[in-house]
Amino acid sequence: MLRAQADTMMAELQTINARISVLQGGNAPAPTVVADTGVRRKTSNAMRGGRMTAIVDKEECVSCGICVGVCPEEAITVEDTAVINPQKCTGCGLCVDECPNESISLVKLEEVVL
Repeated sequence: MLRAQADTMMAELQTINARISVLQGGNAPAPTVVADTGVRRKTSNAMRGGRMTAIVDKEECVSCGICVGVCPEEAITVEDTAVINPQKCTGCGLCVDECPNESISLVKLEEVVL
């Protein structure tokens, strides 16, 4: 069990380092799959090139509000569904990882109609 937790933490660290690299204008390494747990960060593939922002699939969102609590930028509110302010969202992916319905994803900011 401790080995699986350590592997998960290493994958998290690699994802954080990849995100830092992207933010600094570098290239991110390939996403990591943790062998012992099979965990793949949902945000890893999306973090390449350009500024990212989170979007909500309004048909899948159940308005649970978990995303509001994990957003460090206070970019998310809940009305009928979660609403993400792309001007505040930094594309960190915390909401993506915590959404129990997988209704939040990251896209390039230029793909979002403001």
